[in-house]
Formats: sequence, C-alpha cells, structure tokens
Amino acid sequence: GPPDGIWGRKTHKAIQAFNTCLGQNKETELTPSALSFLIESYQIAKAQRLDGSCAALLSFVASAYQCPAAHWTELFRCTFEQSTKIATVCGAQGQARYRFGHKNKVPDLTLQSDLREIYVPWMGFGRYMSENITFANKDVSYRVYTSLDRLNEDNELQAGIDVILADQIIASLTCDAGSIQSGLSKSSNLLEM
Repeated sequence: GPPDGIWGRKTHKAIQAFNTCLGQNKETELTPSALSFLIESYQIAKAQRLDGSCAALLSFVASAYQCPAAHWTELFRCTFEQSTKIATVCGAQGQARYRFGHKNKVPDLTLQSDLREIYVPWMGFGRYMSENITFANKDVSYRVYTSLDRLNEDNELQAGIDVILADQIIASLTCDAGSIQSGLSKSSNLLEM
C-alpha cells in the first residue's frame, strides 16, 4: 500500500523480509546505515524501474562499496582482517562518502561530508607524503589516511583508518598488504570543480 508513516505490521514484515533476503537475523529494526542503504537502493531501483525483488537487493549489496555513479571518483579502497572487511571513500563535486563493513554485506557505516572541511592534503615537505580525510559521526571520527616514506627505497604506500574519540585514537586499522587503492590526492581536483 501507499506509505502512511505508521510503524505497523507491514513495516515489520518488510524489514523481516529485508533481513531474510540478506541472510541476517529477523530483527524488526534497522541500523541507521542499513536504513540509509535501503533508501538509496530503493531510489536507484525506482529510477531504473527495477522490481523490489531480493535478487535486485542482493545486486545492490554486491556493489555497495563501489562509487555510486559516473560523476563520483574512488579516492580510497582497502581491505582489513584478511579481506573480510572493506573501506571505501568516494568523492564528487565537493562531497565525500565513506563506507565501512563486511564484504558482500550492507555497510556497517556510511558517512558523507563536505570534502572542503575534511580533507588534509600533503603540504609538500617532510619525509612522509601523507594525507587524510576525516569523517565525523557524533563524538567519533574516522581518519582515513595514506602515507609514503620518501626515504624508504621500496616506496610502499601505508594506509589505514584511525578511530578517534575525544582527540584520542581508540582503534587503528591497518590495510591488508596489497589491498590499498588510493587516490586521496584526487580530492584536490574535486575541490577545484
């Protein structure tokens, strides 16, 4: 039926069907990230005139960590914990989107911010070429960084995510070796548009 804004029996059943399709528990609540992902998927499906099938939803889940459209640019991608988790940053027209979660699952976290406010480019001097983008989520920030030691002959890019609470790093994730795909420096180009 048409949306009525009431959290009723049909809404509960729809969320249970969503979770069943994704192979998750049959809770009747959605995390904010899952709700955001579901709304985005619905809007894309509606624009493409796709049906609301489980197969369509699973195809959106499979591509959840890709940049959404032709005008978005991938700025960062890497995996963690032997490729079981993934983080991506996409940018477009002064905006940046961060997603983190388990591969082939609905993202655990999706954040979007104004790129001008969160991007810190390399300043052009010093031993380490490093830059970062920091996304805030209430009291917690997620700093996505890359760093290259210019004096080290192997020229291996280091990257990861620092989780920050009250100006203290409470967790630090280091990207799996060989999984880093970074173009954080492309952020400067996006800000010039």
